[in-house]
Amino acid sequence: EFQILITQEPLTLEEAFAYKKDSRFPVALIRKEIDRLTMLGKTYKCYELEYDNSGKVIATETNKLPIDKFPLPPNTPNKEGVLQVWEEPDSSLGFGSYIIGVDPVAEGKTTTSNSLASVYVLRQTVEKTIYDENGNLKENIIIPPKIVACWSGRYDDLEQTNEQILKIIEWYKGVAVVENNINNFIHYCIRQRKQHYLIKR
Repeated sequence: EFQILITQEPLTLEEAFAYKKDSRFPVALIRKEIDRLTMLGKTYKCYELEYDNSGKVIATETNKLPIDKFPLPPNTPNKEGVLQVWEEPDSSLGFGSYIIGVDPVAEGKTTTSNSLASVYVLRQTVEKTIYDENGNLKENIIIPPKIVACWSGRYDDLEQTNEQILKIIEWYKGVAVVENNINNFIHYCIRQRKQHYLIKR
């Protein structure tokens, strides 16, 4: 009852999303471990993205783990992170079926900021037509929107950070909504002649 009461009148975000089920263990003390075990059951994969010789984005599965803590400790040697994917791009969907939210960073290697670039990929609502074995229309189904991938990180070289963001957008053939108070990523896309990936308004 106390756990439910806390979540109904929370003082912090942690309290708002606290574990509500009965437990014989002190939930407040073992919450991080519960979260870790819950994440082990998540069905996501991690990918590294690279351009091939023709400029196409190639995804390679990796054992690297995504960044899951913030702020990162100051002595963290690698802040590059890795793309976390719940659903790979669906090639049957048209350009712009994925909306990518981009929160860029203003600089590369720095000791004055612990911020990370952040990217979230949302698949928009999709209508799919299903046919039977004879090619006759069976049904139309609506698939609701879903977050399908995310990345948090930064490279020592700002250009590499911007390149990583652009590779995610290109892999999903999506359109990006970019926080424009930091405009270096927008300028990067213009220099690469890829501003068609940017939503203008």
